[in-house]
Amino acid sequence: MTLPLSGPLSLNDINLELGRTSGTSIALNEAEDGTYATINVYSCKKPDSANPARVSEWYGYDHNALQAKNRNIFARLQANLSTQNWSIYYNINSGGWTALATNIGATATTCAQRGTAITVNDGDSVEFSVRNASTGVAASFFGSSGTTSSCPTTGTAYQEGVTAFTVTFDACTLFVGINARVSAGALVVI
Repeated sequence: MTLPLSGPLSLNDINLELGRTSGTSIALNEAEDGTYATINVYSCKKPDSANPARVSEWYGYDHNALQAKNRNIFARLQANLSTQNWSIYYNINSGGWTALATNIGATATTCAQRGTAITVNDGDSVEFSVRNASTGVAASFFGSSGTTSSCPTTGTAYQEGVTAFTVTFDACTLFVGINARVSAGALVVI
């Protein structure tokens, strides 16, 4: 069981989370230092080793958390950019560009999922680019970050003039959707 994120939290709750018997004597400093059980580094929330120890450091601790979760992410493109066709490319951890979806017509105005899902792992950095399918010239991004899965219609400039943007997947905070407008259209990563 994962310890709660808020509310009442007792030393006995910490004991039980560490796999110890209810009612067993516990010292918070020793619990933090791993004397009773090694602190699980894969728990998104964990106590730090600095003393003095506090019960509040244990909120959200999961002694049974698993290593490096992964997630599939999707790119959506509203491609009413011009009279040209466009392609979406991605690059994971600077490993090289891969086409996700190619020759998306200029009349594809709905913000549909393009290509297949991309599997990312904890800590992966994924760069996206939208390029003219004929010339290979990259479109410029602008827009806003958010959590919506639909294409944005407006947005405050945040990366104006760049030809690619990067998002990082974090297994603890999960992936936050990014909306990036491309010329008159929009690329959304969810």
